[in-house]
Amino acid sequence: MAQAAFGPELRRRREAAGLSLTDLARLIHYDKGHLSRIERGGRPPTPELARRSDDALDAGGALSALVPVRAYAPEGSGDAAGGASGEPHAYGSLAPNATMIAANADVQRAFRSIMAELRRLGQQIAPALVINHVATQVQTLKQLAEPGDPAGARILLLAARCAEYAGWMAQESGDLTLARRWTAEAIQMSTAAGDLDIPAYALVRYAEIALYLRDALRVIDLATRAQAAPGTSDRIRALAAHREAQGHALAGDRYACERALDRAEGLLPNAGSNTGRPEELVIGSSTVRDLGAAVSGWCYHDLGRSRRAAELLEPVVRDIPAWARRARGRFGARLALAHLSAGDLDQACTAGRDVLDLLRHTGSATTFDEMRELSRALVRWRRHPAARELHLDLTIALHDAPTAR
Repeated sequence: MAQAAFGPELRRRREAAGLSLTDLARLIHYDKGHLSRIERGGRPPTPELARRSDDALDAGGALSALVPVRAYAPEGSGDAAGGASGEPHAYGSLAPNATMIAANADVQRAFRSIMAELRRLGQQIAPALVINHVATQVQTLKQLAEPGDPAGARILLLAARCAEYAGWMAQESGDLTLARRWTAEAIQMSTAAGDLDIPAYALVRYAEIALYLRDALRVIDLATRAQAAPGTSDRIRALAAHREAQGHALAGDRYACERALDRAEGLLPNAGSNTGRPEELVIGSSTVRDLGAAVSGWCYHDLGRSRRAAELLEPVVRDIPAWARRARGRFGARLALAHLSAGDLDQACTAGRDVLDLLRHTGSATTFDEMRELSRALVRWRRHPAARELHLDLTIALHDAPTAR
């Protein structure tokens, strides 16, 4: 053991230098009796003593190399693991304290900022490049969330929000099993944190998966349950009403669809941009300014009122920020379908071409599904040069592309 060799090596070098214990003690400002015990192996050396001896004996660091930084007991202690009583040293309490960290407002803001940036990044690049970073954020936050601590509950709620977003990224990558698993974890953590919104919003997320699976009845059932959940905020109930409207549109029920749209419209003015807690990240889309018009346009296309759908979706897509490629692609694909169904072929091709360019960045499984529908519809227009060229490019782009179904 290197430390056990220190005493004999110190004595050898001291004697080789022609120094007595008294001489060395005077040079390094240590007690003579203390040095004697170290040379005999009765006391462990400290890194500081080794450094001073190295300098006094011109040992070139050889003595310090025999004393690992963590291999000694502090002066006056019984051993390296604890004091004379065997109890941990007082400085053990300086280990990172999860509760104190979680309660730090700056730390909380920093974690929210990280999540906000991850959401922004998720709008611009392939979901597979984002989801691992989100998963790391979830695990880090869970380590800080001490049970029963109010600050820990806030941290755990943010972890739940991250898990919910991870579920969306999984769906966007085409992995519905992973999407459901992340959403289930979000429910578990938010429930533990005492939150009522995320469990209800999880039903909205499950309804969205059902929407892309073309299961209208399940969409309606899940969205209705989300609206009926006790304690749910106006925003979550509005988002659930939007999803219900999409389910009714998919089933071809215009009357029920418009009733759900009206219900959502009545809730949104009271919902603000969030759940009544301005410090939290927005639940649902934060990039679509007129969500009511966006969902209405989506629904009207499914109801066969494609020209009205295009009229609603055109300004929606135009107003989505340029950096929000995922949202622009998602609603842009629906706009292209609406234009095509309305017989506006040139506008359909222009919108479809824009979406194809966006897909090269985002790799969105949900948008690819919409573009598959567009590609199938374009077959009827093969004599139109722009339609034929777009169909060919779509055929290539859709080969081996992910699907949300």
